[in-house]
Amino acid sequence: MYEAGALTDGRRTDYGFGWRLLRDEHNRRWVAHSGGAVGGATCLSHHPEHGVAVALLTNAEDVKGLEALAMRLGAMLLPPD
Repeated sequence: MYEAGALTDGRRTDYGFGWRLLRDEHNRRWVAHSGGAVGGATCLSHHPEHGVAVALLTNAEDVKGLEALAMRLGAMLLPPD
């Protein structure tokens, strides 16, 4: 689920099986999934190597930067570089 997919021409994607594959400013690996419905938006970000996860739930639609915020909050729980 956390491995990048490949297109038919061989190019890799930033998407696994249901998870976006991301790197933070320190090049640490994160996987994330977001969603929403009428009246709400969510983001779950997970740092698999350290078992840190952050879930953000909002009662607002189209929240910009929710994924980045989840990763920044999660980074506070990681050991220093």
